[in-house]
Amino acid sequence: MSSHGPGAAPGAGGAGLYEVLNLPPDAPDHAIRSAITEQRRTWRRRTASPEMEVRQEAERRMQQLDEAERTLLDPPRRRAYNAYLAQSPPPAPSHASTVKPGTAAPPTDQPRPAPAGPAVPRGAENLLVRAAQQLEAGHYEVAAITARQAVEADPKSAFAWSVLAEASANAEDAWAARDAIDHALSLDPENPTLHVTRGWILTKGNEPARALSAYRAAVRLDPGSVQYRLILVRVLLQQGRLDDAIGEAEATYQAHPDDGDARTVLAQALADRAVAAQHELPNGALIISSAPQASYVESLSNKGLSVQAPDPAVNADLTRQRDYARTAQRRRFSGAKLSQNKKYPFGLGALGAAIGCCAPSYLTSTSAGPGLALAVGAVLGLIGFAAGLVLTCFEPQYVRNAAVVEHTVPRRKGRLAGEREEPR
Repeated sequence: MSSHGPGAAPGAGGAGLYEVLNLPPDAPDHAIRSAITEQRRTWRRRTASPEMEVRQEAERRMQQLDEAERTLLDPPRRRAYNAYLAQSPPPAPSHASTVKPGTAAPPTDQPRPAPAGPAVPRGAENLLVRAAQQLEAGHYEVAAITARQAVEADPKSAFAWSVLAEASANAEDAWAARDAIDHALSLDPENPTLHVTRGWILTKGNEPARALSAYRAAVRLDPGSVQYRLILVRVLLQQGRLDDAIGEAEATYQAHPDDGDARTVLAQALADRAVAAQHELPNGALIISSAPQASYVESLSNKGLSVQAPDPAVNADLTRQRDYARTAQRRRFSGAKLSQNKKYPFGLGALGAAIGCCAPSYLTSTSAGPGLALAVGAVLGLIGFAAGLVLTCFEPQYVRNAAVVEHTVPRRKGRLAGEREEPR
């Protein structure tokens, strides 16, 4: 299935964006956002299904929801999409705009106004609709030519330049894409959506540092937007900057504690950090090999569970990490330890028995005294043996795990708080 931008075409399979959400074309922003959030909760769980067909369908649906969020919650893009629908028989394909990797839509509580500048002339608008149709069909080079014509018809339209940038990026023309998005930003530098588009283009060009700066610029321009902050957190997670992602996610959660997506992203960031704190063996298994490591993973997991994310899949992951950290700290009997330290339990047992048998003389002054002394000696001997066994022959599970790590070369060494982070 072809896709433009980072997500698959929302109209894949003949379903338009409104059909995907089961909403009418005049649905308000809050209804669109609510529908997107609800469906994400359902389909996100299925992306981890062991059945390939279920996973593929869930991933396709998640891409559709990303496209719907990006398109229908941005006023100029929604107008362009509605114009495209008006000229196309149902079911209608998507418009030229796409969701960037790991991104979300502009804020839904305060929709951003259309880009500054004169209204798009009718000729340019028709060209943009054609470009949308060509992008949907996967004809990226042709779409770039059509978008270039729209720019020539209205060179002061930041939106037209942004469509050209996306078409060029999908056509793998990195230079033209960057030039077009720079033109768009020169016309509307305070438009955070354009900065997000620039971030996506730079990500495609393998410039993660500059891409991150573009995403941060979007947040700086609209600090009250939960969506732009979520975009930034997701990008940080994709780049492997987990500690930075947690910091941004915590700030977003504190500013919007009732936002389900904010809670989910914070919980996901903490879950990813808990995984990164563990060693990864060559077979992909995760393993904890020290007490600080176990304590840190348990702390991160409990913290993630405390935000009560609405996504049960994330909560299930955090629960697994917490339970494993607790298991790694449990003490278990070790036959090797018994062989190594057997003198301690047997010695303490003999000492206890001796103390019991040498009890004060009043225990032997009666006819039952010798029997009682023997019983006391036996009990004290068993207690001494058990105490020596527990103290010297039981060890935490993470000690055994450390021996495994010592004899293997992990694919990744666990990283605790404060240790150097290696961005991907």
